[in-house]
Amino acid sequence: MTIIRQPAFLLGPSSVGKSLLSTTVASQLDLETRESDELGDPALRQWPVVRQWLQSFEDRPLLVDLGAGTQHSCRLELERYLAPRRERVVLIMDDAERAFQRNLQQGHRTLLGRAEYIETEYTSRKDLYTVADWCIDCRELTQSEALRRLAIILQGLLPTNLQL
Repeated sequence: MTIIRQPAFLLGPSSVGKSLLSTTVASQLDLETRESDELGDPALRQWPVVRQWLQSFEDRPLLVDLGAGTQHSCRLELERYLAPRRERVVLIMDDAERAFQRNLQQGHRTLLGRAEYIETEYTSRKDLYTVADWCIDCRELTQSEALRRLAIILQGLLPTNLQL
C-alpha cells in the first residue's frame, strides 16, 4: 500500500482532466482522493467551509482535486493556503480551446461563453497556478503519458519505493 504523509493537491482549469487523472492514478497507487466539488454549491465557493474541509485531512494521505468553482471563488485564499505546500501542488493544463470544447460537451458553457471561459479559467488564475511546483501540460501528451507523469510526481512525494 502507498503511504503519503500529507495531501497532494491538483489545480487547473475546468475540463483539463484533473478528476480523471486523480481518480485513475490514485487507484493505481491505492491512494484516497477527495474533490472540492463534494462540498456542493454554494459551500465549495465559501473559503471558511473550504478551509475547514482542507484542514480536516491536512495530515492524511490523499490526493485533493481542487475544482474550478473552488479555484475561482477562493482564488486568493487558496494561493495563501497552498503557497507553503507548493511542493505538493500539481498544475494540470491543456490547450484552452480543447478544454473549452470539452466544457461545452459536458454542458457547462454555451458558445457565447468562450471568452469568459478563457478569462476565468486561464487568465484570472495565473497567480494561483504559480503556486504549483509541478505541471503536467497535456497539450502534447497522450492520456496515458499524462497519467504516467502524475504517478511519477506522486511517487516522488511518497515515502515508499513503489515501482510503476
